[in-house]
Amino acid sequence: MMETLGAAGGTAAAAMVLILPLVAPLQAQDLSPQSAARVVAAAADSTERGYVFPDLGHVVADTLRARAARGEYAGMRDRAALAARLTAELRALGNDRHFAIREGDAAAPTRNARPRRTSGAEILPDGIGHLRIGAFNPEFMGQLVPLVSRLSEAPALIVDVRDCPGGSAELMLALAGHLLPERTLLGTMYSREDDSTVELWTEAPAGPRYLGRPVFVLTSRGTFSACEAFAYHLQALRRVTVVGDTTGGGAHRVREVGLGENLTMMLPYTRVRNVVTGTDWEGTGVIPNLAVPSERALDAAREAARQALRH
Repeated sequence: MMETLGAAGGTAAAAMVLILPLVAPLQAQDLSPQSAARVVAAAADSTERGYVFPDLGHVVADTLRARAARGEYAGMRDRAALAARLTAELRALGNDRHFAIREGDAAAPTRNARPRRTSGAEILPDGIGHLRIGAFNPEFMGQLVPLVSRLSEAPALIVDVRDCPGGSAELMLALAGHLLPERTLLGTMYSREDDSTVELWTEAPAGPRYLGRPVFVLTSRGTFSACEAFAYHLQALRRVTVVGDTTGGGAHRVREVGLGENLTMMLPYTRVRNVVTGTDWEGTGVIPNLAVPSERALDAAREAARQALRH
């Protein structure tokens, strides 16, 4: 099926104060060998049934089961430690950084430990526009048109997605629509969950288009997911020049799967195919056109923009 997709007082009393903080966390984190085995089995079964690459999912699942059969998880009593170990193993076996296991119920909101990033727009002293994307999140939805409008007259534009963790594909497509002259097909996205494929189309923007002028995208190793998608798709169309570090390499969407014992798996279930490259950035990241350390990317992009404007 093909569809289209657009635009978290006494000694005894003192002794009790010392003892309670030490005992309570151990009780809260305690796992029995049987419960740890059930978590590993659930992770293996979920990966086999739902991972975006069925053959690889089967291999990953069988590897986890073989390790469990050898007793490699039998001594694990700490819930957080088991989650961290399984996360590392799943990512290594699948070469997929979207795999994760976290504490908490699948129905509860995911807690994001990363600091909140803000988006903003400014005209730099040399007249170049600088658009910072904190994340493609709901807050950015209402900011998109005002931010792009503020920079619409700049002779060159720098879009800064350094350490941008991702977010909504729809918002990524909406921003891309401001940089392209018409509604454009960027790629397709396959979902194993329902065996469907959607087309990734940009939408006609509600605000001004930014056309006929150079655009540079700043990246870092912390650039991930939908923020990578923005850089990757527009780089493939030769609409932008990517400046900075190779990105994190996470192209797959995830869904939450409960594993029991108050643990939840982030299970990658989609993959992208760009219309130009025929593939995506999973595992490799977006390779910059101009490779520089991310902390120097803004200066490098400004210099490249000035050179482009002189010619």
